[in-house]
Amino acid sequence: MYFNNASEIWEDLQVKFAQTNIPKLFNLCKEIAYLSQGNLSISSYFTKFRTLNDELDALTETPRCDCGKCTCSVNEKLDKFCKSTKLSQFLMGLSDQYTPIRGHLLLMTPMPTLSAAYSILMQ
Repeated sequence: MYFNNASEIWEDLQVKFAQTNIPKLFNLCKEIAYLSQGNLSISSYFTKFRTLNDELDALTETPRCDCGKCTCSVNEKLDKFCKSTKLSQFLMGLSDQYTPIRGHLLLMTPMPTLSAAYSILMQ
């Protein structure tokens, strides 16, 4: 109400509301890193893990090549890396009773998706 033009209003709003999510990202990453199945069922553990990762995905953006000239498949490599990291984090948090199936999942080619690994564990 005390600004001379719309540009000054937008600048003020940007300063007020353009806060970083670094503390939230830190807490989510920490929670994912320390998450373990413990006494939870596979279903509950998977749901909690997936919820945290979905929230993390909503706050972050995987770097992408959008030049249209790449022939190195960098985007596919990044996707594969992110998926393997999530699968590894999920498997690390499983209870020790799942050690044999965890080893089997890690040796599968191609690597299973997180959902496929969950399905195998449920069986």
